[in-house]
Amino acid sequence: MADRVTPPDRALRLALSLAAAVLAAACALVPNPSAVPWGATVPQAAPEVVAAQPVVARGDGTVTLFPVSPKGAVVGVGYGYDMPHCGINSPIDIDGSFWDAIGEPSTSVDFDGATGLFQLVSPSEARFLPPTGRALRLARHSGAKEFGICS
Repeated sequence: MADRVTPPDRALRLALSLAAAVLAAACALVPNPSAVPWGATVPQAAPEVVAAQPVVARGDGTVTLFPVSPKGAVVGVGYGYDMPHCGINSPIDIDGSFWDAIGEPSTSVDFDGATGLFQLVSPSEARFLPPTGRALRLARHSGAKEFGICS
């Protein structure tokens, strides 16, 4: 005797299929930064990649993003880098990841818009070296990250 699919079973199968399709679509939105050869400076993501950067969430004065920067940094090599206008409170998107400041107060403006060198110390740690000589320690952030809107 053949198994009969009842309406509740059909609804469950439809719901599971829909959930799988939504999950697959969401995974497709997560950018996978590609590896590129690096020169003397930190390469920036192409304008069309930045324009298509997925916004994970928006809050009251915040936005959550995935990184879109190209990978390819080499441990121990210093690359020219201009820190964003709002410094450590801005998206520091380098080598396929966002970076978190270590040991700096979240209100620090010491690195806002500073020019210097970005250098991987290890695959998960880096430092930003401005001409002032005061190094900023950074830790690689995994996945999406929330940022306050900077003016």
